[in-house]
Amino acid sequence: MRTIRPAFLSFLFVFACSALVAGCKKGPAVFADHMFVNFDPETTDGLLKKGWSGWERTPEGDTFVWSLSRVAEVSIMAPTKNDKTVRMRVWPFRYPGCPNQQITFYLNGVRLKTMDVGTEKPTVLTFETPEAAWIVGENSLKFEFAYAESPKERIPGFEDQRTLSMAFDWIEAFPMKKAKS
Repeated sequence: MRTIRPAFLSFLFVFACSALVAGCKKGPAVFADHMFVNFDPETTDGLLKKGWSGWERTPEGDTFVWSLSRVAEVSIMAPTKNDKTVRMRVWPFRYPGCPNQQITFYLNGVRLKTMDVGTEKPTVLTFETPEAAWIVGENSLKFEFAYAESPKERIPGFEDQRTLSMAFDWIEAFPMKKAKS
């Protein structure tokens, strides 16, 4: 029977520990630049800057927040500067005869895009942002809406007097995938 030498066991231990540490470094690095804002009281406190209601829940239990005016702003922390894809789950306040809600996005004062949202059901909006608009650290993502209206004034039988423009469930930003050449 062959015996395993202590030197080999030491090498094997060091190799296994190195692989484990390298694996740990690789895992979080993949997600290090993925920012996610869930509109709930546990994780969003302090990120909602202006134009927001309190936290609410859908019948399914998802938390969300209404934008209460034609302008709202949220902070997003970015560990790096690069081109990013931004996605968000939203639904506009709709009333009989209303136009499509429009939302214009600004990142740190840079106008990015305007989109139409014509459904009252939750939808995911996706758009790209240039590296030049981002800063390392706290970033301001501002939304401008075409309208903010009161359900009480627009829908018979509703008592909600707030002005509502759009509900937000979550926002995420992550590095854009580079095109393969």
